[in-house]
Amino acid sequence: MLSIYEALFLLALDEEKGNIIPLVKRSLTYGLAGAVLAELALQGKVTAGSKRRLEAAAAADADVAGAPTGSDLLDETLQAIRSNEKP
Repeated sequence: MLSIYEALFLLALDEEKGNIIPLVKRSLTYGLAGAVLAELALQGKVTAGSKRRLEAAAAADADVAGAPTGSDLLDETLQAIRSNEKP
């Protein structure tokens, strides 16, 4: 099964030419970023903390929060969120 960001990327491709449709090219990066965050939220890796700021899952959920996602992209994104000093 495809992840949200993989499905979004495939929808943005021109089937005949094999490149990204020019009309969606500008906004695709924002959509992909949101899709990656949504995927992390669905897996319980990130939450909206105080003031609705993005935070890595709490240590109380160590089983969920500490386990790898199975995707290099999601794991790298989660590591970047954890390493940031501010939420």
